[in-house]
Amino acid sequence: MSKDETEKHLQKLVDKLSKRERDVLASVLQGFSNTEIGDAFGIANATAKIHRANVYRKLKVNSLSEVFKLFRVQSTLDVEIET
Repeated sequence: MSKDETEKHLQKLVDKLSKRERDVLASVLQGFSNTEIGDAFGIANATAKIHRANVYRKLKVNSLSEVFKLFRVQSTLDVEIET
């Protein structure tokens, strides 16, 4: 897959996320735990966990390491995770 194709694919996945899910994704990529995400957004830990699970499902990943693999090239791609 070319860089442009990869960029478009990743952007399509991110565009499927709700605003809150993009916020959670950005926090996950910064290394925040569910508890820290919950505290930051004033939501319960369980709610943060649900948002995180929804992010994983929509991004078609199963683990944190897969999230990082998916976004490891973000610095070289023009993919927006607007929060």
